Amino acid sequence: MEVGRLGDESVEVSCNSREFAKIRDVIYLVTRGVPVNRLEKYLTAEEYYLSFDLRDLTHTRSVAERIIGRILGRNGSMKKTIEELTDASIYVKGSVVTVLGEYSAVSEAKAVIDDLVAGKPHKVAILNSERRIAQGLGLKKW
Repeated sequence: MEVGRLGDESVEVSCNSREFAKIRDVIYLVTRGVPVNRLEKYLTAEEYYLSFDLRDLTHTRSVAERIIGRILGRNGSMKKTIEELTDASIYVKGSVVTVLGEYSAVSEAKAVIDDLVAGKPHKVAILNSERRIAQGLGLKKW
């Protein structure tokens, strides 16, 4: 695969399709506001990401902005709560939300965000998540 040219010289890189996909993902994630130091874990661990534009879900900018506010919370408190609860990392750039982490963490963080998009109160979204996590661990049934 040719990566670039410098005058008459070309640079070629050899990598398998999985490595190529990870490189492509890293470039995308950097453009979505994920810090480069966080990407090291993405490259070395079995991590996934999910990125979605809230405008696709709401069709209006003002509703998307309101939902972003609900995801972030006052001074980032809701975002931090979701991250601590699910062990996923959440990044917001414009109307695009990116969730990064292990598969189960990304899935649970997305479920919390879905609750917030649906208009559920913060407390309910978190309680629902705690219940799902407890059930997944085989703990007390709610």
